[in-house]
Amino acid sequence: MKTLKTEQGIKITVRSIEDFTDNAKIVEFGSYHYSSGDYVEGFQVDMVVEATLEDGTSESFNVSCQSSDTSDKLRSYRSTEMRFAKLYGAIWDKSGELEEFVDYQDWDEIVKFLIGLAEDLCQKWYSTNKVEATND
Repeated sequence: MKTLKTEQGIKITVRSIEDFTDNAKIVEFGSYHYSSGDYVEGFQVDMVVEATLEDGTSESFNVSCQSSDTSDKLRSYRSTEMRFAKLYGAIWDKSGELEEFVDYQDWDEIVKFLIGLAEDLCQKWYSTNKVEATND
């Protein structure tokens, strides 16, 4: 289990984390992108997150992250950049409800923690599959 204790005393505990790679692939940026190199597309991470406020009130949330969508030609800063899936219309991602539950306190710190976990898994998958792709 991974745990974060924020400056405001909010405790975020990741009870489970699972990655989904069925649709994941490594894609090269085209000449129409502002970035160059390659990136991961179609990678997803689902987490069960328990948030406990300083007063002891606790609630669980299903949070989902997906690979950043670069089809709009936006700059991508990392090959394994992730975003909350709600940004892409995923109704099962309850990160918005988590944000409301913590009353927006320390939200930037919580986002950095959760997205960081998802990006670590994506980076691990990218590193393994990039090596396999170059050996083929």
